Amino acid sequence: MKHRRWLRRLLGCVLLLSLLEIAMQTASPLIQGLLARNEVGPDSSDAITVLCVGDSHTYGLHLPQIYAYPAVLKGMLGARYASPPHVVNRGVPGQSSAMIAQNLPEDLKAIRPDVVLILVGINDTWNTQGDDEGVSRFLSQLKLVRLFRVLAAGVTTAKPFSVHTDAQGEILVDRGDGPRRVNEAGTASPERSKADLLRHTTTWLKDVVAICREWSATPVLMTYVVEGGHFTTINQATRDAATSTDTPLIDHAALFRRHFENFGYATLMFNDQHPNLSGYRLMAEGIDQGLTEAGLVPGNRLSTAEQPTHPPPSTEPSIELLPNHQILLKGPEGWAYQLLISKKTPPNQHLEIDGLTVAVADDDVLAVSRTNPTSSGTFRAAGKVVFDIPDALFRMAGNESLQACLLLLYPPNTQGTPRLAAVSKKAILVP
Repeated sequence: MKHRRWLRRLLGCVLLLSLLEIAMQTASPLIQGLLARNEVGPDSSDAITVLCVGDSHTYGLHLPQIYAYPAVLKGMLGARYASPPHVVNRGVPGQSSAMIAQNLPEDLKAIRPDVVLILVGINDTWNTQGDDEGVSRFLSQLKLVRLFRVLAAGVTTAKPFSVHTDAQGEILVDRGDGPRRVNEAGTASPERSKADLLRHTTTWLKDVVAICREWSATPVLMTYVVEGGHFTTINQATRDAATSTDTPLIDHAALFRRHFENFGYATLMFNDQHPNLSGYRLMAEGIDQGLTEAGLVPGNRLSTAEQPTHPPPSTEPSIELLPNHQILLKGPEGWAYQLLISKKTPPNQHLEIDGLTVAVADDDVLAVSRTNPTSSGTFRAAGKVVFDIPDALFRMAGNESLQACLLLLYPPNTQGTPRLAAVSKKAILVP
């Protein structure tokens, strides 16, 4: 009898939870409508808070973060509000759409954004960290589970956030519980078919949109700026997710396609399909226009003072080789920098970046050095930065010497206009 009584109680609990889940699923659109912030940010007196989530295309690979699209966008939105807008960059190189969905509640709790800009999916082709098609995946879709997570996050403390690299050059992200590699061992997947990749990414993007709305934030989906190969599939997944969830879409690929046709690919892009200085500015312009057309920011710009001019840097950038595979970088306080490392270039070989000659070789070492988040940043009060050269670069160079080149960038003006200011002398590094 006791056994039957416990069985009835268990079945009753399951039935009750099932009815609650059905009720919440049915009422979800109404609840989201009540929680939604009406007319996000149209009043120029109330500054907007924007959360930018994604991978290296949001983080700003190869460049200081003050020139990635979130920082440039902040300058543009600043002309629409009486007080400075809050734009937060939560891009992590190598991050997949599943990882975004997994980490998003933490970021939403910490930042409480009005709008969430979402650009992710290309790493779904290889990174399976956070993927789960089993029971835990099913449970994560339940409204009761998501409600519990929202309530639980509301009584916990938001964690800090940082991205850096280890001695092997692997990218680490620390969300307050210790650094973890973005690509954990065993998370590289076999090549997905186009149909499977389309289904997989569309499903996770829908999850990301739902999570945003559960936190009463307005999601905005965005395509990558390029087409071709996997990018075409991911961009289609993004458009499909936007259509099926009635989510605003900013189609960067369409905007960039017109520019590529008129001015060429190299005017906006590095050779690894990441935007350059001008590319990020065009992205920010597209987002600014898209948010305006969606009614998420004021339609009119406030009157702004004439753009300030910047004098030449007071301190010339320099590089000094230190013991233990370290480099001492020197430059003027407040200026952004970018360190490039490559194998020793043959005579007369160089890169042209923003009209300046950069004495580095466009080789595999340069490609890896650019993926190091700590190879760019801003000079602080002392005007000095110590950079640890990843051992991986020496292994790649073999018996060849390495060379480094330090780029100095003008501080962005209120429109976030990026420009290179100077290039340091190159330093030869002996393995």
